[in-house]
Amino acid sequence: MKKGPTPPRLWLPLLLNLVPCERVVSYAKSAWADAQGSQSAVAHCSVVKRVATINQHAEEHIHPIMAEFGLSLPIPITIISGNLFAEGIPRLKPIDFLHYMSETGNLYRLLGGTSLDKSAAKLTEFWGNFQKIHPDFELFSADTPKEVQWSDCIPIYCHADGGRGFKKSEYMVFNWSSALGNGTGRANRKDPDIRRFRKPSSKMQVNLLGHSYATHFLWGTLSQKLHKDNEDCFQEMLLQFGADLRECFDTGIVVNGRRLRLVCLGMKGDLKLQARAGKMTRWYSTTRKGPINEKNTKQTKGLCCWLCPAGDVKYPFEELHTEEPAWKKAMETFTEPPWNTDDEPPIVSFCHRYLDRPGRFFLPDLFHIYLAGFGQDFAGSCLVYMLPVTFKSPLGDGVEAQLDTLNRSFKLWRKMFKVYTHTGSFNRNLLGFPDATKVFPTGTWSKASDTSKIITFIQYIAELFLEDNGAASDKILHYIHVASTAIGVCMKTLYEADLWIDSWFPIIFQNLGLAFSMGGQSLTPPNVYHLQLDMVVACNSK
Repeated sequence: MKKGPTPPRLWLPLLLNLVPCERVVSYAKSAWADAQGSQSAVAHCSVVKRVATINQHAEEHIHPIMAEFGLSLPIPITIISGNLFAEGIPRLKPIDFLHYMSETGNLYRLLGGTSLDKSAAKLTEFWGNFQKIHPDFELFSADTPKEVQWSDCIPIYCHADGGRGFKKSEYMVFNWSSALGNGTGRANRKDPDIRRFRKPSSKMQVNLLGHSYATHFLWGTLSQKLHKDNEDCFQEMLLQFGADLRECFDTGIVVNGRRLRLVCLGMKGDLKLQARAGKMTRWYSTTRKGPINEKNTKQTKGLCCWLCPAGDVKYPFEELHTEEPAWKKAMETFTEPPWNTDDEPPIVSFCHRYLDRPGRFFLPDLFHIYLAGFGQDFAGSCLVYMLPVTFKSPLGDGVEAQLDTLNRSFKLWRKMFKVYTHTGSFNRNLLGFPDATKVFPTGTWSKASDTSKIITFIQYIAELFLEDNGAASDKILHYIHVASTAIGVCMKTLYEADLWIDSWFPIIFQNLGLAFSMGGQSLTPPNVYHLQLDMVVACNSK
């Protein structure tokens, strides 16, 4: 069947951008009507003509047309069957992605931009480094079949998170991505596809640069109606997700005589979702809320970390004043999983395990924890403290007058340094500061990327005040300046680093990261301090 000419540039943005099908049909009808009687490309475009004929059920009818003209990804949608609670739910199997990437020459997207012919050495180096940090990973055990070669195993992460669905309701999205990528925007500002034609770098990079469609690959979705009050459905989806990923290891695909396999290193996501996926019996919500009461038989031990015994009386999680807390020393022998031993999470049962410390399967994202977690709390608390100190108003001593001074200062700072933020001004609600006694302030801005910029603003204002009045004039403001400077340099250095961090980094990270934890320890959650010490140990293992 002869297909019409390629859609003109006028039409392509509508096909490539994520817009509702009904709107695409509406645009097509308008474009087709305007082009009648003219010699424009739209008037001769078969795609526009076909789409313009759709009168109802746009979602159902437009996809076959896109597929017919080669404008959709030719990966089959497979329906889950034989699964009691997830029966009939569609998903995109990773093995089908692998076959399509192999056929179209896109396997480099999983190999950090390296061609398949030159990937063996890079993959072997990756697993050699990974073994030094995680020697208990199941891939390195004696039970792994001898025919499995490190040079053929591609490391990936699985990920789940809640997106926005109909009327802003939560819509759960499951996807997977390679651990090898093209770096970050700050470390490498070139387009990842252009990078492939430059002189290849021997250093591996993280997978943060590039369009999400080309770096993270969809597996399945669940509407809030299906998963919110149906734990069985959620866990069965994870079980099927794990089974599909395991298929990519056990079966893999054969390319140029090599059997390429996917190896899942763990699951990423916010801790609340990970606690649900991992059926965790200890995480931050299980922290003991009061002193031990021996008469209270229902009181738990208060363990609050899925990686260590922090929270127990012998291992207080508040121990932030030392580089050798008790819980860190106990980690060498602590192997208890963060779930009941007779109720292993379904996704863990299919993927490769960490044999000595099973909880390591659930991976923390330090950038997310900083930008959307403790960084917001730190920034909000700092700004509220600084209101009567650095943002005094000639109009009065009230909070509203001080907020006005803060907002004018923030606006001027953004203009001076040409900084763009989605957050344009602050108020009581945005700072989580309804009153001065009941709750501690927290930042509640919706755009997480604003956090690092707001902390830079705090650092700037604190530095100006201390230069004029001396460091001894306000000790708390001095510690705010120390902590904001430390965390800013620390996270920037980490963001610019390669996948395997150089040997000099632990010194910088330890000094700066721990300076923040100790300088702002009343605002720093213990799990952040945990990650900092853990990362230093990992760096020294290389």
